[in-house]
Amino acid sequence: MEAGRAAERVAFACEACRKRKRKCDGITPSCSWCLQKSIACHYVLQRPKKPKLDYNYVNGLETQIELLKEEVYRLKGLCQSVPQSQGMPDTSDNSLQDGNPRTSKDDSAINDVSSLMWRLKIGDNGESTLIGPSGNHCFSNTIDDSTQTNGHATQEVILNQRHEMDHTRLILLFSKYINPTFQFLDQETLASLTNHASQEPNFLACSVLAAGSLYAEEVEIRSYGNHLASRIEAKSLETCRQSPNLATIQSLAIMCWRELALGNENMAWMYNSMACSLSIHLGLTVISLQELRRGEIQGNHTPEMPKDLRQRTRTIWSVLLLDRVATSLLGRHCIIPWRRIKAPYLVEVLGAAATTDELAFDFQCKLWYLHDKHMDRIYSYEFKDLDKTERYRLLVEARDELLSFRTQLKAQFDQKEESETPTIIFCHMAYHMSQLLIHRPYLNGPIHDHTRQIVDRTTTLEAGSMVDLIRRYQKVGSFDKVPPFVVHSIQTAAITLLLNATSEESSMRSPSIHRLRTCVDALESMGSRWLSAKRAITTLRELAERWKISRALPMRYSGPLHQADVARAIDSAAISRVGDPGHQTGFGGSTAPATLAIDYFDVADLNMAESGLFGSPYLAFSSTED
Repeated sequence: MEAGRAAERVAFACEACRKRKRKCDGITPSCSWCLQKSIACHYVLQRPKKPKLDYNYVNGLETQIELLKEEVYRLKGLCQSVPQSQGMPDTSDNSLQDGNPRTSKDDSAINDVSSLMWRLKIGDNGESTLIGPSGNHCFSNTIDDSTQTNGHATQEVILNQRHEMDHTRLILLFSKYINPTFQFLDQETLASLTNHASQEPNFLACSVLAAGSLYAEEVEIRSYGNHLASRIEAKSLETCRQSPNLATIQSLAIMCWRELALGNENMAWMYNSMACSLSIHLGLTVISLQELRRGEIQGNHTPEMPKDLRQRTRTIWSVLLLDRVATSLLGRHCIIPWRRIKAPYLVEVLGAAATTDELAFDFQCKLWYLHDKHMDRIYSYEFKDLDKTERYRLLVEARDELLSFRTQLKAQFDQKEESETPTIIFCHMAYHMSQLLIHRPYLNGPIHDHTRQIVDRTTTLEAGSMVDLIRRYQKVGSFDKVPPFVVHSIQTAAITLLLNATSEESSMRSPSIHRLRTCVDALESMGSRWLSAKRAITTLRELAERWKISRALPMRYSGPLHQADVARAIDSAAISRVGDPGHQTGFGGSTAPATLAIDYFDVADLNMAESGLFGSPYLAFSSTED
C-alpha cells in the first residue's frame, strides 16, 4: 500500500524535494522525507508565470536603435567617413546588410503603395468626394455603388405595439457593440434612455436607436433606423441653434459614426464638422482640470460640477476620437487640430473608477492623437519638399512616440484576461495600422538604402502582428459585430501583405500569402454587415490584378473581376502638383494623357471633371515626385 502511494504523482512538491529533485509524496503540512530529516517543509502553490517574449516588440526596439544610430551618423556628417566597425555595434539581422532579394518587390506595386495620392471621386450623380492616401480606397479605380440600404427610408414607418421592446433592444445593441469603443454616453445616460424607452424618442434617443439598428438583423428595424436618421437629418441644424449642449454634440457624433459605417462620406463629414464646431463653441477643447479642481476646493462650484466635468470630458474625447477616425478613413485633415486641444483625458477624471473599456478608450484617444500629430506632417503637400534628413527625423520621432505608447499599453493590460477584451484588441489593431501608414511614404527608396530596408522589415512585422490579433479576436468574438473602423486597420495590413507577396524571395512571399488570406477571410466576415469591407476586398482584387499576383488571394477571389466592374475601372487622369509631363498615375498604372500643374481645385476644374472632360470618374493629384 505504501509503495503504491509513493508511486502516485502529486500536483505539488515541497521546495526541499524540488531542490534535491526527489519524488515528494505531497503530504501536508510536512512531507515524509522532510519529516524524517527534520527539516522545514513548505509548498509554493502559485508561481509567477514566466513572461512570454514578444519578438515583434524586440524587433521594433532593435529597428529603433538602428534608426537612431543612423540619425547620429547623419547629424555628425559621418555617414560616409565612419566605417561600421568604428561606430556602434550593428544589431540588425543580416537581411538588412547583404541586400538579398527579400526586398526585391514589384516596383509598380511599391510606387502605388508609397505615393501620396489624393483623389476626387465623381459619382454617377455628379457628387464629388475627396479621398486621401490614408483611406486605402484611393487605390481603387472602381466605383462601387453597391445596392445596400445606405440611404434613409423615405416612406413613413408605422410602429406597432412592440415598439417599446424594440427601443430597449436597440439601446442594448448600442450599449454592447458601439458605446464600449467610442464611449459616447455614460451608463447613467444609457439607463435613463432605457427607462424612457416607451416614450417618444428625443434627439439623442433617435441617434442611439438609429445607430443601434445597424446591428439588428430584421429589415423592418433597419428601416425604422433609417426613418429616425431622416428625422435627425431634418432637425439637426435647428437643434444646434436652439439647444447647443452636450446632448446635441453626442447625437451628432453618434450620427457621424452611423454615416461612416454606412459609407456615406458626405453626411459623415457634415455631422463630424457640426459636432466639432459645437464642441469648440462650448469650449470643450480647453477644459482645465486644475482650475476646476481648484474651484471645487474653494467651494466655488455646484454639486453637479463633478458630474458635469465627467460628461464634458467624455464628450470631447469621443468627438476627437471620431474626428481622427473619420480623417484617417477619408484621408483628410482633422476639424480640430491636434495643437488646439487642452483637455484632460477621461481616465484622469474618472480615476480608479474607470472600467476596462474606459481604459481602452483612453488609450485609443492617446493613440489617435499621436497618429494625427505625425500623419499631419508626413501626409502633407509639403512632405515632398523636405530634404532627406528632415523626412528621416519625422520618421524617428513618430516611431519613438508610438513605441513609448505601446510600452504603456502593454504595462496597463499585462493580464491575459484583460488583453483578450475586444476593445483592447481593437486598440492594438489601431496601433499597428498607425505604424503601417506612417511608414508607407518611406517605402519608395533605393533598394539598398538602409532606411528603406528598415521600413520594409517594420511594415512586414506590423502586418504580421495584425494577423496575430485577427486570430486572437476570432477566439473571443465574431467579425460581423466589430466596429467599422476595424475594416480600415485590416485592409491596411492586407495591402502591405499583398505588396510583400510580389517579392521574389519565397521566405517572404509564402508567409505573406498565408497571412493575406487570413485578412481576406476576416474582411469577408465583416462584409456581411459593412459595405466598406466589400469595397476593401474589391480594392485588393484590383491591386492583385494590377500587380499580377491574383494567385495570392483565396481561390474564390483569384479570378478576374466581374466584367461590369472592369468596364467601370477606367484609368485615372493624373493632375500632378509638380506638372511633370512624364509623371505617371501612381495608382492607375498608365501614363496620363495630359498633366496639369495646379495647386488647388477651383470651380472650373470641378465643372470640367463633372462634364467628363478628363475622361475618368476620378481626379488624382500627387504630392510626391517619382
